[in-house]
Amino acid sequence: MRQAALRLGYVGIDDPQDKVEALLDLIRLSGEVLQPHGPYDFGGSDLFERVYTRGRDMFLDERFTRFPDPSTMLLHRKFVGIFMLCRRLRARVDVLGLLEPYLAESREVRVSSAEGISATGASARSILAQATSPLG
Repeated sequence: MRQAALRLGYVGIDDPQDKVEALLDLIRLSGEVLQPHGPYDFGGSDLFERVYTRGRDMFLDERFTRFPDPSTMLLHRKFVGIFMLCRRLRARVDVLGLLEPYLAESREVRVSSAEGISATGASARSILAQATSPLG
């Protein structure tokens, strides 16, 4: 997950380990909706408050050393908006189940760079698994 955070610009290669771990913990926490235990109860969740409190504390402790690309921040805003809508509707949604067909499809697609480095959708599934794993 550290490599994904590095690629997305959340952390830098020289960032202190404690700051990196704090950010990775925040990412793991926000991945709670992806737990493979069935529908997530948005209406009964206090995830927003927990992420907000931890993020605010990290900001005040100056643990945020950089911010991701604006396009990534735009996606954050969209995800939070969808989360809040689901919460207001008191929705119960199997989020991981909804994503699974796309993750399975992406496993079949191979993306190659000019340097010959390749990655598959399996790495995306791996990132999701790490993000939702308590050991992640």
